[in-house]
Amino acid sequence: MTENDAQQILLVRALERQPASATWTEDDRLHATQQALREAGPQADAPTFISTRARLACERLFTRKPALADLLHRLHWRGWFTPVALLVALLAGALLDSAGGNRINILNPPLLLIIAWNLFTYLVLAGGALVRALGGRGRKGAQDDAGHHHMAPAPGSPSPNGTQRTASSRASRQGTSTPRGSSLPDAPDSPAAVTGSGPFGALRRLVVRLATGQGWSTPAHSDDNLGARFTRQWFAVAAPLYSQRALTLLHAGALMFATGALASLYLHGLVLEYRAGWESTFLVAPQVETLTHGLWGLASLLSGIALPDAAGLEAMRFPQHPGVNAAPWIHLQTLTVVLVVIIPRLLLALWHREQVRKLRTHFPLPLDDTYFRDLLRNQRGESATVWAQPYSYTLSDAARAGLTPLLTPVLGSQIRLRLQPSLALGDEDDLPQPLPHIDGAQLAVAIFSASATPEAENHATFLATLARRLPAGLPLLALVDESAFIARFGHDTARLDSRRTAWRRILGSRSDILPVFVNLAADAQPADVTGQLESLLNAVPA
Repeated sequence: MTENDAQQILLVRALERQPASATWTEDDRLHATQQALREAGPQADAPTFISTRARLACERLFTRKPALADLLHRLHWRGWFTPVALLVALLAGALLDSAGGNRINILNPPLLLIIAWNLFTYLVLAGGALVRALGGRGRKGAQDDAGHHHMAPAPGSPSPNGTQRTASSRASRQGTSTPRGSSLPDAPDSPAAVTGSGPFGALRRLVVRLATGQGWSTPAHSDDNLGARFTRQWFAVAAPLYSQRALTLLHAGALMFATGALASLYLHGLVLEYRAGWESTFLVAPQVETLTHGLWGLASLLSGIALPDAAGLEAMRFPQHPGVNAAPWIHLQTLTVVLVVIIPRLLLALWHREQVRKLRTHFPLPLDDTYFRDLLRNQRGESATVWAQPYSYTLSDAARAGLTPLLTPVLGSQIRLRLQPSLALGDEDDLPQPLPHIDGAQLAVAIFSASATPEAENHATFLATLARRLPAGLPLLALVDESAFIARFGHDTARLDSRRTAWRRILGSRSDILPVFVNLAADAQPADVTGQLESLLNAVPA
């Protein structure tokens, strides 16, 4: 999967996670899947099928909404930015030498600052790599000690309706592990913040900001804003790629800066005479001899250019003496810069460029959340089976009809609903074991009516008993249908909030499963309900 494939996949995913509209209808979804099946085949691997479907969907989508094609184009790394940035670094290095005049202080030449900065950079990078290595080893050891690990809740705060901890908590109780990376990350902040806060993170963020043009103004964070939502998620998923690109440019820029300083030094040396010497308030010639051998000794050894002794250095002292021709000292400094700056920076830039190539051609996009599971079920011609058990509640025809549309955005258009007869109040201990018709289900749903007064000994006990009797790894959703309550009391916010609080408190008294509040008789559900359902299913292994 390439970088472009991943962008198209995430764009189509963001579009299909919102309700169908004139831009993209249910017929369009079905057509994209059928076309991908014809082109890639039912036996194609997951990345091939999903990327083929996304490409075909985008071809259809871009003819209707060209602005989305422009959105993808704006996320690309600007081709002109890298050469311009390297040229600026080259010129900045040349200006560094120009500001130094024609006298070179061998204790503090302009090139010494370049050498010192690069040595400091290597030290910080090495320290960061060591911390990451030790941290990774510590996390692995902790996971080995624990025997398994659990995924943290999805980014962002849960809404008042939601439950983001349900599935991961159930996985813990049932001894199942939650796969790392099973849901795609969402970036809550500006796209330029994806490069992390490690060594020189601010520089990397600035490079990403400049190279993509993203992040100067934060996009709207409304869930209804498709472009903003997709852009935030893309920058979160593509953080490793953009970080490697930024590091490649930073290392190449440091190389060009040093090259510019050296080139300027030699070009000026063709028409000007540089005089080398030294001056100091505190040092004397023998101490300067020790320092110069420490600074330029390796270059002297490799080049064969001899360093003066204390007497020779005393004859170079400013202002008592005019200094000596600086050519040998320039050669020594140049060789030191080549050894300390140019060669290491070149190797680092090439290494990070290779990482960019690998990430561009083999983009690490996780394909194991509910959206992709649904696409792969469609590829195999399978339906998503939902097992539903109402408790002390007989669903109206409208509420029964609303169950499938509620679950379609997260489970796909092919849903087989196994709605069980309502269990009477007080019969929670009579739940059979094993549960009838539960085999092969992808989701279990307990359904309550918000009109009922929740009771811990009944409603909460039923939910806890049902959770214990489900097959391991099967997610359980607690739905509280508000349709009858709203029909009776209207949209009285205070009364509705009070009833929701009571349901959360009662159900939470016997289990860690928090309810999701829905109006099954409504024509459409709020966007946050779909997000809650996705968070639940993403936390359970496929």
